[in-house]
Amino acid sequence: MKKIVMIGHEPLTERTKSIFYIEDFIQAGVEFEYWDISQYIFPGMRLTEEVEVSYIRKFTQLWQVRQQLVSADIGNIVFIIEVRKNWQSRKFYKLLSDHHCFTVRIDMYGNTVLNISLWQKLRNVQLKRIVKMLSNRVEEYALSIYKRINKVKDFDVVFSSSILFPGRIPINHPDYEKYFENQSSTRGEYAVFLDIYYPLHPDLLYMMGMKAVSPLSYQESLRTFFDKFEDKYGIPVIIAAHPKAKYVGSEFGDRRIVQGETGALVKGANMVLLHTSNSVSYCILYDKPMALITNKEYGKNRDLSSTQKKLSLLLKMPIFDVDHIDMTDFNPRKLNQEERSEYIYSYLTSKNTEMKRNKDILLAKLLNL
Repeated sequence: MKKIVMIGHEPLTERTKSIFYIEDFIQAGVEFEYWDISQYIFPGMRLTEEVEVSYIRKFTQLWQVRQQLVSADIGNIVFIIEVRKNWQSRKFYKLLSDHHCFTVRIDMYGNTVLNISLWQKLRNVQLKRIVKMLSNRVEEYALSIYKRINKVKDFDVVFSSSILFPGRIPINHPDYEKYFENQSSTRGEYAVFLDIYYPLHPDLLYMMGMKAVSPLSYQESLRTFFDKFEDKYGIPVIIAAHPKAKYVGSEFGDRRIVQGETGALVKGANMVLLHTSNSVSYCILYDKPMALITNKEYGKNRDLSSTQKKLSLLLKMPIFDVDHIDMTDFNPRKLNQEERSEYIYSYLTSKNTEMKRNKDILLAKLLNL
């Protein structure tokens, strides 16, 4: 039986352990290690929910990873890679290729990238985004040249729930897995807001290079909107806190902030409010009315605003600016059944996997590579 080594760009968390079935691998008798290279990729990164277990190996420099590879039985290891492929990580990927590592990508968030046509993108692009887009294209081109010159190979195997990965091995989105396990109907008398821990989310600070800004204006804007919403609909707004969020409790007024229960909260909600979130999958799976919202502070992040516009185009839903909103025009809606089905089978599951569990798919495939 081959050893599995997972290499991650962030410290190991309980959530990562859960969605990648790490404990299931170990219980199946697999020798498993997690190589944490967060301090090499993102020096100073800290997550509140980090875990410490015996199978973690931490590396702060690339030469340490190289040294570990030199002493490893490479031919008997499957490497699961959770490190973004970009210019910053190019030397890491070259190192894996130089040592002929068998690499696997498990794309657990197949609804992160959406299938938006070029015409739709061009129609909605803002002039200030053009420089950013050109910069990204230059980096992609430079990376492709670097990979070609240094013979950096692509992943040997890719698992994904998204149709946008050609040659993938189909799996399910983690949210679909939870939905599949519990489809019983339930209904509360509340709305839920899908929090993304803006603007303090670690990914914004480390991966997207966003400077930390005060969240006070952002939160005040949402509190004011939630007041208007509750006056109109007569139901409270509950905050489904992002897994990485760390709140003291007063950020959204006296509203309940619940962490780790997003699926259950969406399942029981009358309607859902969100900016953009992978958890939009729950809204669609549980067939809930939803509304995309923004405000001035959120709009300052061009990457997130662009992603929200793509989601708006895909779902054919408007974006409501809650700083300048007439509540008489505010109207959350469901997807029609054709739109709902198309989204589910494009990004969340497939006809071949909808009745299977990821744990079984991954164990069967990875242990026989």
